[in-house]
Amino acid sequence: MTHDTAESAPPQRSNPAGLVSLIAGILQIVVLALLQALTPALPWFAAQYDLPTRSLSLIMAAPPLVIAIVAIIFGVIGLVSTGRRRTAAVIGTTLGVSHVVVAGLGLVGIMIVGATLS
Repeated sequence: MTHDTAESAPPQRSNPAGLVSLIAGILQIVVLALLQALTPALPWFAAQYDLPTRSLSLIMAAPPLVIAIVAIIFGVIGLVSTGRRRTAAVIGTTLGVSHVVVAGLGLVGIMIVGATLS
């Protein structure tokens, strides 16, 4: 006699939170690539809208960071969901965390250089 429990059951096919995490992780990469392509135009945008270039750089850094946080949140939700496949959640969470870590290291580097030059 066998007993079917949640642990012995095969994972369900779908993990909506993991899928959202994966899509957000991929979207973050696309948005980041588009913003990097626009970086040479920063001086023109700054002059056009009367903004300091530093402010515009921070404004451009915000969308990928927000998308990365969304990928992390939904990835964690997808990872803790029992009985669901976790592949998409792992990939989405990894993409989100890697962006947050790299952005954080970049911010620390900018602060160190700014403190050294001033």
